[in-house]
Amino acid sequence: MRTDANESEIDTVFGGDWSGRVGSRTAERGDANGFPSVARTSAVIVIVCGLPASGKTTLVRGLRRRLSDRGHAVESFHSDDYDRRTYERMYEEVAATLGVASANRTQSGDVAERYERAGADATVDVLLDGTFFERRWRNRFYRLGTTYEVWVRASLSTCLERNRNRADSIPEEGLRAIHARFEPPRADLEIDTEALDAAVALDGLESAVLGWMRRESK
Repeated sequence: MRTDANESEIDTVFGGDWSGRVGSRTAERGDANGFPSVARTSAVIVIVCGLPASGKTTLVRGLRRRLSDRGHAVESFHSDDYDRRTYERMYEEVAATLGVASANRTQSGDVAERYERAGADATVDVLLDGTFFERRWRNRFYRLGTTYEVWVRASLSTCLERNRNRADSIPEEGLRAIHARFEPPRADLEIDTEALDAAVALDGLESAVLGWMRRESK
Protein backbone atom coordinates (compact mmCIF):
# COMPACT_ATOMS: atom_id res chain seq x y z
CA MET A 1 0.00 0.00 0.00
CA ARG A 2 1.28 3.45 -0.82
CA THR A 3 2.17 5.75 2.05
CA ASP A 4 1.21 8.96 0.28
CA ALA A 5 -0.63 10.18 -2.78
CA ASN A 6 0.34 12.63 -5.46
CA GLU A 7 -1.52 15.92 -5.71
CA SER A 8 -2.92 15.34 -9.19
CA GLU A 9 -4.53 12.07 -8.13
CA ILE A 10 -6.26 13.69 -5.16
CA ASP A 11 -7.35 16.62 -7.34
CA THR A 12 -8.94 14.15 -9.74
CA VAL A 13 -10.81 12.31 -7.00
CA PHE A 14 -11.93 15.35 -5.01
CA GLY A 15 -12.60 17.75 -7.85
CA GLY A 16 -9.52 19.95 -7.62
CA ASP A 17 -10.92 22.25 -4.91
CA TRP A 18 -10.95 19.62 -2.17
CA SER A 19 -14.72 19.94 -1.92
CA GLY A 20 -17.09 17.10 -1.27
CA ARG A 21 -19.17 15.50 -3.98
CA VAL A 22 -22.36 16.74 -2.34
CA GLY A 23 -23.40 19.54 0.01
CA SER A 24 -23.66 23.26 -0.37
CA ARG A 25 -20.61 24.15 1.74
CA THR A 26 -17.40 23.59 -0.19
CA ALA A 27 -14.05 23.43 1.55
CA GLU A 28 -11.20 25.74 0.77
CA ARG A 29 -7.97 24.07 -0.04
CA GLY A 30 -5.79 23.65 3.03
CA ASP A 31 -2.27 24.99 3.30
CA ALA A 32 0.03 22.26 2.05
CA ASN A 33 2.81 23.55 4.31
CA GLY A 34 0.93 23.30 7.59
CA PHE A 35 -2.05 24.30 9.65
CA PRO A 36 -3.08 27.98 9.23
CA SER A 37 -1.47 30.19 11.85
CA VAL A 38 -4.42 32.55 12.28
CA ALA A 39 -6.02 32.17 15.71
CA ARG A 40 -9.60 30.92 15.81
CA THR A 41 -12.26 31.32 18.46
CA SER A 42 -14.80 28.86 17.03
CA ALA A 43 -14.28 25.11 17.29
CA VAL A 44 -14.75 22.95 14.23
CA ILE A 45 -16.64 19.70 14.77
CA VAL A 46 -16.24 17.01 12.10
CA ILE A 47 -18.78 14.18 12.16
CA VAL A 48 -17.48 11.12 10.31
CA CYS A 49 -20.41 8.78 9.75
CA GLY A 50 -21.25 5.68 7.72
CA LEU A 51 -21.93 1.98 7.97
CA PRO A 52 -19.90 -0.25 10.30
CA ALA A 53 -16.72 -1.44 8.54
CA SER A 54 -16.88 1.38 5.98
CA GLY A 55 -13.50 2.72 7.15
CA LYS A 56 -14.49 5.57 9.48
CA THR A 57 -12.27 4.76 12.43
CA THR A 58 -9.16 4.26 10.31
CA LEU A 59 -9.67 7.68 8.73
CA VAL A 60 -10.40 9.46 12.02
CA ARG A 61 -7.36 7.98 13.74
CA GLY A 62 -5.15 8.88 10.81
CA LEU A 63 -6.55 12.40 10.65
CA ARG A 64 -6.09 13.01 14.36
CA ARG A 65 -2.50 11.83 14.15
CA ARG A 66 -1.76 14.16 11.24
CA LEU A 67 -3.40 17.17 12.86
CA SER A 68 -1.59 16.51 16.13
CA ASP A 69 1.68 16.27 14.24
CA ARG A 70 0.97 19.78 12.95
CA GLY A 71 0.74 20.99 16.55
CA HIS A 72 -3.02 21.32 16.44
CA ALA A 73 -5.21 20.68 19.50
CA VAL A 74 -7.81 18.09 18.51
CA GLU A 75 -9.89 15.54 20.38
CA SER A 76 -11.58 12.47 18.90
CA PHE A 77 -14.58 10.54 20.18
CA HIS A 78 -15.50 7.04 18.98
CA SER A 79 -18.92 5.45 19.32
CA ASP A 80 -17.30 2.07 20.02
CA ASP A 81 -16.05 3.45 23.34
CA TYR A 82 -19.59 3.64 24.72
CA ASP A 83 -21.69 0.64 25.70
CA ARG A 84 -24.97 2.53 26.23
CA ARG A 85 -26.54 5.93 25.59
CA THR A 86 -23.85 6.24 22.92
CA TYR A 87 -24.63 9.55 21.24
CA GLU A 88 -26.07 11.15 24.34
CA ARG A 89 -22.86 10.48 26.26
CA MET A 90 -20.72 11.49 23.30
CA TYR A 91 -22.58 14.79 23.11
CA GLU A 92 -22.13 15.40 26.84
CA GLU A 93 -18.39 14.73 26.63
CA VAL A 94 -17.93 16.93 23.57
CA ALA A 95 -19.88 19.74 25.24
CA ALA A 96 -17.74 19.41 28.35
CA THR A 97 -14.53 19.34 26.31
CA LEU A 98 -15.43 22.47 24.38
CA GLY A 99 -16.68 24.20 27.51
CA VAL A 100 -13.48 23.50 29.39
CA ALA A 101 -11.46 24.45 26.34
CA SER A 102 -12.98 27.92 26.42
CA ALA A 103 -12.28 28.26 30.14
CA ASN A 104 -8.50 28.43 30.16
CA ARG A 105 -7.84 24.77 29.36
CA THR A 106 -8.15 23.32 32.85
CA GLN A 107 -7.87 19.71 31.66
CA SER A 108 -5.23 17.50 33.15
CA GLY A 109 -2.93 14.85 31.74
CA ASP A 110 -2.31 14.29 28.06
CA VAL A 111 -5.13 16.62 26.98
CA ALA A 112 -3.57 19.57 28.80
CA GLU A 113 -0.16 18.72 27.38
CA ARG A 114 -1.54 18.84 23.83
CA TYR A 115 -3.08 22.25 24.49
CA GLU A 116 0.21 23.53 25.86
CA ARG A 117 2.09 22.30 22.80
CA ALA A 118 -0.46 23.93 20.50
CA GLY A 119 -0.27 27.27 22.31
CA ALA A 120 -2.35 29.11 24.87
CA ASP A 121 -4.75 30.49 22.28
CA ALA A 122 -5.33 27.19 20.49
CA THR A 123 -8.87 26.30 19.58
CA VAL A 124 -9.78 22.71 20.37
CA ASP A 125 -11.43 20.95 17.44
CA VAL A 126 -13.35 17.71 17.59
CA LEU A 127 -13.54 14.59 15.41
CA LEU A 128 -16.53 12.29 15.88
CA ASP A 129 -16.49 8.69 14.67
CA GLY A 130 -19.73 6.70 14.58
CA THR A 131 -22.45 5.29 12.38
CA PHE A 132 -24.79 8.18 13.34
CA PHE A 133 -27.46 6.40 11.32
CA GLU A 134 -30.21 8.65 12.67
CA ARG A 135 -30.05 12.27 11.56
CA ARG A 136 -31.14 13.62 14.94
CA TRP A 137 -27.94 12.31 16.53
CA ARG A 138 -25.88 14.37 14.11
CA ASN A 139 -28.02 17.48 14.24
CA ARG A 140 -27.61 18.17 17.93
CA PHE A 141 -23.84 18.70 17.58
CA TYR A 142 -24.53 21.80 15.50
CA ARG A 143 -25.38 23.54 18.77
CA LEU A 144 -21.80 23.22 19.97
CA GLY A 145 -19.85 24.77 17.12
CA THR A 146 -19.32 24.93 13.38
CA THR A 147 -20.09 21.40 12.24
CA TYR A 148 -19.24 19.51 9.06
CA GLU A 149 -20.36 16.04 8.04
CA VAL A 150 -18.24 13.46 6.24
CA TRP A 151 -19.98 10.42 4.79
CA VAL A 152 -17.66 7.42 4.51
CA ARG A 153 -19.25 5.13 1.97
CA ALA A 154 -18.95 1.49 0.97
CA SER A 155 -21.56 -0.93 -0.31
CA LEU A 156 -23.41 -3.20 2.08
CA SER A 157 -21.76 -6.26 0.57
CA THR A 158 -18.30 -4.79 1.09
CA CYS A 159 -19.07 -3.79 4.68
CA LEU A 160 -20.41 -7.27 5.39
CA GLU A 161 -17.24 -8.85 4.00
CA ARG A 162 -14.96 -6.52 5.93
CA ASN A 163 -16.97 -7.08 9.09
CA ARG A 164 -16.55 -10.87 8.81
CA ASN A 165 -12.79 -10.39 8.74
CA ARG A 166 -12.67 -8.16 11.82
CA ALA A 167 -11.74 -9.42 15.25
CA ASP A 168 -14.38 -7.13 16.76
CA SER A 169 -17.13 -7.91 14.24
CA ILE A 170 -20.76 -7.18 14.95
CA PRO A 171 -23.66 -9.54 14.16
CA GLU A 172 -24.49 -9.49 10.47
CA GLU A 173 -28.15 -8.84 11.17
CA GLY A 174 -27.16 -5.77 13.15
CA LEU A 175 -25.18 -4.35 10.25
CA ARG A 176 -28.06 -5.01 7.87
CA ALA A 177 -30.45 -3.28 10.27
CA ILE A 178 -28.23 -0.19 10.43
CA HIS A 179 -28.04 -0.13 6.63
CA ALA A 180 -31.83 -0.29 6.36
CA ARG A 181 -32.30 2.56 8.85
CA PHE A 182 -29.40 4.76 7.77
CA GLU A 183 -30.50 8.34 7.10
CA PRO A 184 -28.05 9.92 4.64
CA PRO A 185 -26.23 12.96 6.01
CA ARG A 186 -26.12 16.43 4.53
CA ALA A 187 -22.56 15.64 3.64
CA ASP A 188 -19.89 18.27 3.10
CA LEU A 189 -17.59 15.53 1.87
CA GLU A 190 -18.15 11.96 0.67
CA ILE A 191 -15.38 9.38 0.69
CA ASP A 192 -15.88 6.10 -1.17
CA THR A 193 -13.50 3.63 0.47
CA GLU A 194 -14.17 1.04 -2.21
CA ALA A 195 -12.97 3.37 -4.96
CA LEU A 196 -10.10 5.13 -3.19
CA ASP A 197 -6.72 4.00 -2.01
CA ALA A 198 -6.52 4.44 1.78
CA ALA A 199 -3.76 7.05 1.51
CA VAL A 200 -5.68 9.06 -1.11
CA ALA A 201 -8.79 9.01 1.07
CA LEU A 202 -6.88 10.23 4.12
CA ASP A 203 -5.04 12.93 2.17
CA GLY A 204 -8.33 14.23 0.76
CA LEU A 205 -9.99 14.20 4.18
CA GLU A 206 -7.08 16.03 5.79
CA SER A 207 -7.04 18.71 3.10
CA ALA A 208 -10.80 19.25 3.33
CA VAL A 209 -10.70 19.56 7.12
CA LEU A 210 -7.77 21.98 6.98
CA GLY A 211 -9.81 24.05 4.54
CA TRP A 212 -12.77 24.14 6.92
CA MET A 213 -10.52 25.18 9.77
CA ARG A 214 -8.95 27.84 7.62
CA ARG A 215 -12.40 29.20 6.81
CA GLU A 216 -13.07 29.62 10.53
CA SER A 217 -9.87 31.65 10.84
CA LYS A 218 -11.21 34.41 8.61
